[in-house]
Amino acid sequence: MLKREKVPPGIAYPLGALELWSDDIEVRGDFGQYRSRLLELVRFVASYKPLIAGAKVSERTIAIIKHLLLSQMPAQDLPVMESMQLALENILALCRIFEGLVQQLLSLKWTEPALVEVLRHYLDALGPFLKHFPAAVSSVINKLFELLNSLPFVVKDPSTSTARYAMLQICTSFIRIAKAADKSILPHMKDIADTMAHMQREGCLLHGEHNILGEAFLVMASTAGIQQQQEVLAWLLSPLSQQWTQLEWQNNYLSEPLGLVRLCSETTTMWSIFHTVTFFEKALKRSGLRKTQKELCDKEDCKICDNLDAD
Repeated sequence: MLKREKVPPGIAYPLGALELWSDDIEVRGDFGQYRSRLLELVRFVASYKPLIAGAKVSERTIAIIKHLLLSQMPAQDLPVMESMQLALENILALCRIFEGLVQQLLSLKWTEPALVEVLRHYLDALGPFLKHFPAAVSSVINKLFELLNSLPFVVKDPSTSTARYAMLQICTSFIRIAKAADKSILPHMKDIADTMAHMQREGCLLHGEHNILGEAFLVMASTAGIQQQQEVLAWLLSPLSQQWTQLEWQNNYLSEPLGLVRLCSETTTMWSIFHTVTFFEKALKRSGLRKTQKELCDKEDCKICDNLDAD
């Protein structure tokens, strides 16, 4: 539907015949009702045949753009492109129908590992939705942590535990959602960090879960820039840094050569260090700091870059 005054006479359009209307007072009321009915029809088709509606709007818009690119006077064809805006807006507005589904998913109180696994798959799928509806990000994040805490904390024989597997998968969901939601998740990074720290203090976050959440944290920080990534890396390594700087630790393990022997004989402590340092190494490569370091220093004189390349 185009205003007659905006369409130059004698121009052929790739979409076929156009519906033209005049701004005449006598027909304005009738046109307003007709236009409203057409928009209702667009919404109806989009509700019951979303793929067809989306494909048609996309197809027609692309055809108009291609016509504009070939036109010698593209400014004259702009009204045709403007006419498709309302159709596109009405189709995209249908995304709000998922808000009810989100609320239903968030209200579920499942604690069985198998059910939790299914629910987290649905929350994964909401990633693109969260990118355009950031108001729902906080609720989804809280729900993931709720699911994580609802599962029994299992240490013995974790390889055969369905609860343990579900916990790891929930943490993996943070990575997927962070990638799909993009910058919508940035305002919630502090809350996520605080929750992780609380779970660590309570002893209900194993190294595997912590490392996956840390990886998700790096994905979130990647949208905020290099400085944010550096801060995240320092935060992830801070537990080990604090441990090594404790006076008791230094006296037990660093004050004499035999201290290192004692350290190596403590399996739990060594595994803790191994997991932290290994994750930090992976995170360092993932974050892109490696390239920045190479740009800032001469490789011939920089042992850090040499060590990274040796991997």
